[in-house]
This record gives sequence, C-alpha cells and structure tokens, in this order.
Amino acid sequence: MVQVRKLPDLRLFATIQYGWESPEFYVRWMHGDEFGADLAGVFLDILDSPSPFAEWFFDLFVWIMNEDPAYEARLRRHYAEVKAASGGKKSPQTRKTGRKKGRGRG
Repeated sequence: MVQVRKLPDLRLFATIQYGWESPEFYVRWMHGDEFGADLAGVFLDILDSPSPFAEWFFDLFVWIMNEDPAYEARLRRHYAEVKAASGGKKSPQTRKTGRKKGRGRG
C-alpha cells in the first residue's frame, strides 16, 4: 500500500494498493471468491482515497512504475523484506506482474 499525504497535517489524498501475488493466489486467499483476482496488480483504493486528486496521484504512480523498473524492484524487495520480518514468516513468492494500466477507479 502506498499512501499520498500532505504535510504537515498528513491529510490523505490517495491510497494505492499493489497486489504482488498472482490472481490465483488472491482467489485462494479469499477462499475461492473470484473477487480475489482483482487484488492482483495496482489499483486505487476508492474507499480510502478522499481527495479529488486521487486519480491524478494514481496515474502518476502507474507512470512512475512503468518508467522506472528499478523503483518497482525496490518496492518489491521492500515488500518481501517486510513480509519476511513480520512474524518470522518466510518471504512470499513474488512475481513479475508486468505493467498495469490500473483499476479500481470510481
């Protein structure tokens, strides 16, 4: 999850989700609910993005991910490190998701 906030009051502009795992992983995680497939890839969390600028920030994030594969790789490594450190669990298998145009817009 990436949140865009304004300093100094930390007002929330956008919450961007990125499901690193495969669509099949999320369907299994949701106990067979096909909606789980929608959790793979990058999407704007429309329930937690109160700003009228949320879609602009989302588009910017997608553009950065498309233009800078090294940035995406850093986020992927950070995700794996946090998962590995949480509860001593083994790092989940992450996959190359390819480029996403984005989903989840209201």
